[in-house]
Amino acid sequence: MRLSEDTSFAVLGAGAAGLTSARTLLEAGYRNITVVESDPTAGGKCRAVEVDGKPFDLGCRAGGAARGNRHAEDLSSGIETTLCRSYG
Repeated sequence: MRLSEDTSFAVLGAGAAGLTSARTLLEAGYRNITVVESDPTAGGKCRAVEVDGKPFDLGCRAGGAARGNRHAEDLSSGIETTLCRSYG
């Protein structure tokens, strides 16, 4: 059974699983998708910071070094993101 294309979806978390879910819904033709993330950036554990001009991987290694958070950028391509409010 296929849901109506105007169905609204909420995806909790902008890590690899959340962004993959949102991307899959987008590719299936759904357009009303909201990804909710508690951090100010997408990527979940796929994250790196710069230390002395070099990337330092803080988490996931599945996608290689996370400099610039390429894994999150690849997954979120075509998904509009807006930071609504940061609590923390």
